[in-house]
Amino acid sequence: MRTWQDTTEPGTVDAGYADMNTRLIHAWIAKGLLDQPRLRTLRRVSANAEHNVNQRRLLLLLLGKRRQVSS
Repeated sequence: MRTWQDTTEPGTVDAGYADMNTRLIHAWIAKGLLDQPRLRTLRRVSANAEHNVNQRRLLLLLLGKRRQVSS
């Protein structure tokens, strides 16, 4: 699994981490722990919203802390 220190690019919420799902991300956004993603469109089709690199790092840091508390 990538750590927050290794993250250098923006990305979507479907990062593929086992203990993360879209519902969790939206809950953290609603609580103000993460910022709203930037919406993207590909011509006539909507693409997944994208979080900037700092928000991705924060997400991975939150996931790590969540694992520590859950253990």
